[in-house]
Amino acid sequence: MRRRAGATLVECLVLMLMLFGAIVIALAVGVKWGYGWSLLALPLSFFGFIGALLLIGMVAVLIERGWFPRCHNGVCTGDWRTMFGDYELAQFGDNFGFRCKCGFEYMKEGRRFMRRRPDGSLEPYMVWKPFRGYVPDDGAEPTPSI
Repeated sequence: MRRRAGATLVECLVLMLMLFGAIVIALAVGVKWGYGWSLLALPLSFFGFIGALLLIGMVAVLIERGWFPRCHNGVCTGDWRTMFGDYELAQFGDNFGFRCKCGFEYMKEGRRFMRRRPDGSLEPYMVWKPFRGYVPDDGAEPTPSI
C-alpha cells in the first residue's frame, strides 16, 4: 500500500491542538517564572505531548493485541493480563517455545515470533515494531531447523 503525501484533517487538528497546548503551557511558565523560561517550555511541552501520545498508543496496542500475536488461524489471541495469554510454554528438544490452543507451535527470537513447522524448521510469522505492535514478517528468510 502506497502512502500518500500530506496529512489528513484529523492529523492537522491533532497537531494544532498540541501546538495550542504547548503555547498555553509556555505562556503559563512565562507568567510564573519569566518569559525567558517560556522559550524553553514551548518545545519541551510540544515534544512532551508527542511522547505522551506515543506512550498512550503503545499501551493501547498492548491492551488490544496482548504480549503475543494471534495464532496462525486467528482464533487464539494474546491476553495482556497474563504473560503468555492463550499460549502455553512448550519444550522442543533443548529449546523452549509456545503452543497455542489450536496446536500450532511458535518460537520467539528477539523481536520475531516464528512459526515452527513439523520438521523443526522455523518460518517467519510476525515481528514486533515499535508503536505498531506485531506486524507480518514478510522480509525475513526462514531460519534453519533447530
